[in-house]
Amino acid sequence: MILYVKKGVWLMFIVLLFSCKAGDYKIGNGSMFPNLNVGDIVFVDQENQYTYGDVVVMSIPDSLRIQSELFRIYRVVALPLDTISVNKNHSIINGKECNSSFIENLIDPDGYQTKVEEEELPNKIKIKLWIRSDCPDCDKSNMHSIVVPSGHYFVLGDNRTGAVDSRYIGPVSIESIKGKVTKVIKK
Repeated sequence: MILYVKKGVWLMFIVLLFSCKAGDYKIGNGSMFPNLNVGDIVFVDQENQYTYGDVVVMSIPDSLRIQSELFRIYRVVALPLDTISVNKNHSIINGKECNSSFIENLIDPDGYQTKVEEEELPNKIKIKLWIRSDCPDCDKSNMHSIVVPSGHYFVLGDNRTGAVDSRYIGPVSIESIKGKVTKVIKK
């Protein structure tokens, strides 16, 4: 029976691996915490367009790489030609602040006071956010309004105070997006 289960697990893994067109990636940083964790494996399908709430894998330019990092994972929060700004780590899309609600306060693994909140994107997708309250290096909690260029997307990490995302690197081109996360294997 144990041998049968092991074969079944391997078969399921192989089916998952080959059902994704663009590949699989192991998460190497905490930019998507608390929804995705370091060590999780994500499978992606390449798409021609993305929408609010899609989690995407993107390649990163050499100038922004940390060590041997080749990709990062973020959430699409603004589409081509949308106007976006950020106020206290919350998205304002096309002049309308996304609804947000408080979930809890806690101390994170690094000892920071942290708020867990839920934000609702324009298409009603709700995402859980991780926001450090006393983060000394968090200078991008506010961002002036920009228009996302055609062929680009504005992406943010769910760990709003721990992600080097479009607030730092600007909107990302569709060419730099490897694909949309379709399956996750938790560490």
